[in-house]
Amino acid sequence: MAKLKEELSRLGKQEALEDLRQQPSDADTQAALRSQLVKAMRADPSLADKLQAWLEEAKPQAAALGIQQSVQVQGNDNKVAQVAGSGNSVNF
Repeated sequence: MAKLKEELSRLGKQEALEDLRQQPSDADTQAALRSQLVKAMRADPSLADKLQAWLEEAKPQAAALGIQQSVQVQGNDNKVAQVAGSGNSVNF
């Protein structure tokens, strides 16, 4: 998360990430971060590659915790959620 926070700060879009840290299960806060990520990737297309690399870096930690998640989505207007742990909820 530190790398993402640093990158979003560089682009002036860190507020949504901080809001999500404070309210991780709030659907509106999640949507705001998604929106900011899209804007950030439009401003800096290399951010998508950085996000992918960071996710790859996190795989060993996730595997050590017993977390395995994968998704492949095609088409338009899809909604996808992945949750690990307990006490989580997802709203669309």
